[in-house]
Amino acid sequence: MTAAAVTVIAVVAGLVRAPSPAIARLRVLQARVPGLPLRRPTVPSARADMAVGAIAGAAVLGAWAWLGYGVTAPVLPMVAGAVAGATAGAALGRVAADRARRRADTALAEAVGSLAADLRAGQRPAEALAAVADPAARHRAVVAVWSVSEHSGAPAAAVLDRVEQDLRARQDQRREVTAALAGPRSTGTLLAVLPLLGIGLGAGMGAHPITVLLGQPRGQLALAVGVVLEALGVRWTSRIIAAAEDAR
Repeated sequence: MTAAAVTVIAVVAGLVRAPSPAIARLRVLQARVPGLPLRRPTVPSARADMAVGAIAGAAVLGAWAWLGYGVTAPVLPMVAGAVAGATAGAALGRVAADRARRRADTALAEAVGSLAADLRAGQRPAEALAAVADPAARHRAVVAVWSVSEHSGAPAAAVLDRVEQDLRARQDQRREVTAALAGPRSTGTLLAVLPLLGIGLGAGMGAHPITVLLGQPRGQLALAVGVVLEALGVRWTSRIIAAAEDAR
């Protein structure tokens, strides 16, 4: 990654490091109601995607080296395939998790706003809470507001309005961070696929790079080392971008 891209990521990470108003307000609510759990939303793990990618990658490169070039024990190609497949699977899993989280955040903000509107319209709290989606009813913000309202008698609709505003402000902040990181993310993706472009260019020039990388011991070693280094670079870049996006 270029120095400019790293600088942009560092600046964005510093800008979003401060806790959001929603998290701060929920911690105050938690302090007022002892025993109220305040857990961060869980993000689906990418381990299953990594395992599937690793198995598929090892099988593809191992079979290619064995059937295409007569390698009886394609250990290094299988290692390279497993590392490459796990890296690709983790990247795809992160993309899917980010999309699911954005959809869930949007649905939560809409449900909280609908709940506040129903309460202002005079609907009974139990009926209004039963009308919203179950994930929204069990969300830590709604649970905190409901507990404080029951213990102190404060109107829940006004607090829910503020929670909805904080949730939507958080979504806007995430969109701004995503837009700011579009350049560094594109640079990292380009650097990740450059080795494949190099192999394709070598094949087009008649250098037979696939034969060297899969059919010769030194080429297999170079392939394994190169894939591992490439995976480390992709992992490092992804961690920097994820830290900037998920900083609280």
